[in-house]
Amino acid sequence: MKQAILLLILVFITACTQTVTDDVVQPRHPEPNVETSQPASAEWKTYALTDIDGKTFTIASLADKPVLIETFAVWCPNCKRQQAEMTKLHEQNDDVVTVAIDIDPNEGVETVQQYVADNGFTSRYAVVPAEFTQLLVDQFGAGVASAPS
Repeated sequence: MKQAILLLILVFITACTQTVTDDVVQPRHPEPNVETSQPASAEWKTYALTDIDGKTFTIASLADKPVLIETFAVWCPNCKRQQAEMTKLHEQNDDVVTVAIDIDPNEGVETVQQYVADNGFTSRYAVVPAEFTQLLVDQFGAGVASAPS
């Protein structure tokens, strides 16, 4: 029996105080190819990521439960509030896996580790390379990338 991945991408277009400009992250394939009716690549599902604890995983490897991908930056107060709400959700219901992806190129693993520890967050956190962020943009549009410009 095939396991379906229910994937929710939280888009924080208005959540952060700064937005991406066209010259920072630009969708190469934001819409399905009309000529061939083929959707944009979903290569991001099998892209090897490393969480802030040093464990390697892919989004596809989490397919036994619905996966919520949350993009964030540690400087974003609205992102922090939403992550606090996600922590509350996980305390009540562990049927969803949340992967919080830091897409700010100026933030590293140590910064995110400190942020998670300071706030008591419980989701899986990863600092991703620009290539992974671009794959998300290709699939879902520039709105998924809200890192500072």
